[in-house]
Amino acid sequence: MARRLIPMVEIDEVLFRYQQGHTVSAMARALGQSRVTVRKYLKAAVAAGLARGGDEEERTRVARAVRAALRPRPGLEREEPLAAHRGQLEAWLGERDMTVKQAWRLLGERGVALSYSAVKRYARRVLRPAAARVTVRLETAPGD
Repeated sequence: MARRLIPMVEIDEVLFRYQQGHTVSAMARALGQSRVTVRKYLKAAVAAGLARGGDEEERTRVARAVRAALRPRPGLEREEPLAAHRGQLEAWLGERDMTVKQAWRLLGERGVALSYSAVKRYARRVLRPAAARVTVRLETAPGD
């Protein structure tokens, strides 16, 4: 599952409640988050220097650090194996009616064990295949 970019308001609310002395369970209930998520935010915040009873300026600085620390990063480690097959992928995806899924299957037959999602991300980010072909429907009278 892809990680989403965490809203600053969500992080700030967790940090505010932490500074007020709320428990992890109380924060999780109030914010509709899991305790695991709240603990993840707090662990990053404490590592960035958050203390209970701090002021708003400290909380804002720490919230930015937490958001940067938890920001999803592209799967660059998954792109390395695909870089060796870039030419073949470009050739396949340049063919008429070739899809990324078909290219993924062909890579699998050649021993490249990567998920379809990794190949699709690589194709979108690096190869940027041509826009999807459009089908235009023509309405004609019967017999025309």
